[in-house]
Amino acid sequence: MQNNVFEVLKEQILNFDRKPGELLQRKELAAEFGVSLTPLRESLIQLQNEGLVEIYPQSKTLVSKIDTRTIKDAHFIRLSIEIELVKRLCEMNDPDLSEIEAVLKMQIALDDGETNMKLFSKLDRQFHQAIFEAADQRYSYDFVSKNISNLYRCQRLELPRKGKKREIITAHTAILKALKERDSEAAETAVRNHLSGTISRLPEFKSLHPAFFA
Repeated sequence: MQNNVFEVLKEQILNFDRKPGELLQRKELAAEFGVSLTPLRESLIQLQNEGLVEIYPQSKTLVSKIDTRTIKDAHFIRLSIEIELVKRLCEMNDPDLSEIEAVLKMQIALDDGETNMKLFSKLDRQFHQAIFEAADQRYSYDFVSKNISNLYRCQRLELPRKGKKREIITAHTAILKALKERDSEAAETAVRNHLSGTISRLPEFKSLHPAFFA
């Protein structure tokens, strides 16, 4: 049950169903999820470790505001690792790219304008997770995913922008094509271009949503 509480709360925070700065009432959350305060507290600690909540002992718990300093560090780590992963996949003998392709097909099916944003956002994360798993780097994905939650929130802020879903699908298609063709240089370029989009727009996000940022 604890993991379920953590996952649901995390998705709510990533999708701004619970907004930065929002007060989280522990008793209300425990009643909502049908759990005791102990597993709820453990879930909140997990969220704190990912930079998504701030816990003030004996006082209050808040959804954290987005810290751009951590985002820049997270982007550097993620970019460096994913570039190495696609290079490794290009060097492997017959890597299994089926999950990467399956997730991309689901994203293409959801390219319908301004609907299905939450599911599309989740599939975006699953696409990159599938790259890690194809390269047999599940532990690395766990490490990275725990450190880039604030970057995910910025990506979610940008997703409703007209044409953004199509941009993501085009980028993912380019990555998969390069992997299938074992073109290491093209794969690196596709990953670099794809992952640099959101980080370059941080000033814009801060201007449009100042209350969401630390």
